Amino acid sequence: GSFRAPGDSRCEDFREFIRESNLAEYAEGHPCAGGTCFIGAAIDNFIEYANFKLSSYLEEYVEEYYVDLVYHKEIPTNVIETIYNLKEYWGRGIEEPVILLTELKVTKDNKTLLTKGPTVKIKTPNGEEVMFFKSSLEFFESIAPTDGSATYINVIGTCSVNNWNGKITYQFIANDYEIINTVYD
Repeated sequence: GSFRAPGDSRCEDFREFIRESNLAEYAEGHPCAGGTCFIGAAIDNFIEYANFKLSSYLEEYVEEYYVDLVYHKEIPTNVIETIYNLKEYWGRGIEEPVILLTELKVTKDNKTLLTKGPTVKIKTPNGEEVMFFKSSLEFFESIAPTDGSATYINVIGTCSVNNWNGKITYQFIANDYEIINTVYD
């Protein structure tokens, strides 16, 4: 098979990591991309080996995000549109801009649970939609759980434009979120 380490991986030489296991018939190519061969149970043994060797790495792991822009409470429509219109330029070396949206206010009135996925949609005061694809009923119920309550969340995501039957909707696609607090009237 082949292997390729993600560009943001802290593993500088996965080929050598495979070789050090003494479980592969070979591991050739570049330090972070190449080919390897495991025979029979060696692959299962390698998975156990890797889980053990990398467990301390996972204990130290803290989710980090590098963001290009930060907006408070909502993202201006023209920013979403401008970023979305640049999508043809994204690729190796030119990454899609990542945005941090701080203190998004969620109430019973501006959140919707869509059955597909399920997806949670939150409308901003300007009418943009913050979309949480492949979400959960638990998440939906945890934000603004009662009438008169409001939950404030920080959201990391990217910009999109949805054109459905000629109706254009500006969207912010959530990749991750943090619940700051919930207040009750």
